[in-house]
Amino acid sequence: MDEILRVEGLKKHFVVKKGVFGRRPSGPSVTRAADGVSFSLGRGETFVLAGESGSGKSTIAKIILGSVRPDSGRIFFEGEEAAYGKKSMDAVRAGCQTIQQDPYDSINPRMRVSDIVAEPLEILGGAYGSGGERAARVTEVLREVRLEPAVEIASKYPHMLSGGQRQRVVLARALATSPRVIIADEPVSMLDVSIRAEMLELMREVQSRHNISFIYITHDLATARNFGHRIGILYQGAIVETGTIDEVLLSPRHPYTQALTDAISEPDPRNLHKRKSIRIVTESHDGRQAVGGRDGCIGPSELNTSISGGCRFAQRCPYVADVCRSEPALEEKKPGQWAACHVELDVDSSFK
Repeated sequence: MDEILRVEGLKKHFVVKKGVFGRRPSGPSVTRAADGVSFSLGRGETFVLAGESGSGKSTIAKIILGSVRPDSGRIFFEGEEAAYGKKSMDAVRAGCQTIQQDPYDSINPRMRVSDIVAEPLEILGGAYGSGGERAARVTEVLREVRLEPAVEIASKYPHMLSGGQRQRVVLARALATSPRVIIADEPVSMLDVSIRAEMLELMREVQSRHNISFIYITHDLATARNFGHRIGILYQGAIVETGTIDEVLLSPRHPYTQALTDAISEPDPRNLHKRKSIRIVTESHDGRQAVGGRDGCIGPSELNTSISGGCRFAQRCPYVADVCRSEPALEEKKPGQWAACHVELDVDSSFK
């Protein structure tokens, strides 16, 4: 597959100077939003960045778009390295657009839909320099995202639209400049369940029609499997498992991925009390942290990952052992599937 975007070793650490009520934080004062993140994106492909809140997903998106400067790392767009402050980063901004999570906050309530969609055309100029060309392009993309009658919708203000219609306006704005890459940050999480599938299907149609590549950011693995091709599981700023969607979600090789798949709601009431493959580590009667008294395990409290550089998931992992005192690297567990775990896991997911 032809590669359109590649990131190598992205790092971004934020220094926490004050805690709650202005007090100095008692623990580590550095937040690792991105900690050596690397992945590639092919033309017409969807790469999913998945993880819980605070794992670094949105920070990585901001780094790619140039709104946050990384501490280190490189970004390549269409084969050329993008340097901050140079024209090569302008090419990334012109070729990449974004869909934000909240359709109520991501568009200006004082602007008409026509002005919202036309705004990136006015900023970037290019093939849509005149007012008539921009108006024609606005009508075209509104029809493409199924906002009809397009001329009438274009004259409305955001408060006159439903949540689903607003998110279609956001998609239309992203499509207006004919981007090669769209970064979709939780694009359906604020929508009613009844229209999430409809929005994902629309994005899939747009992708197929224009061969657009998507970086799909989410914590919802159900929608990730529905829309994505490959996935990277993020934990504390690092990718701990990556591979094709089905391989990673149906046969996870990292305990954190198992935890995410086990957290998915079970529609079958018979599975309500089914034993999961992973649980959060809890304090035992002797003060050690462990799960189920597994032989050979040490308590995660004995591992100070901030000092020893050990596995970042050790504090929550039921499989933690002495070898976890060292940080595991991504290893190919089976063809096309990589995981950063010292323990060899082969546990089927509950996500079917």
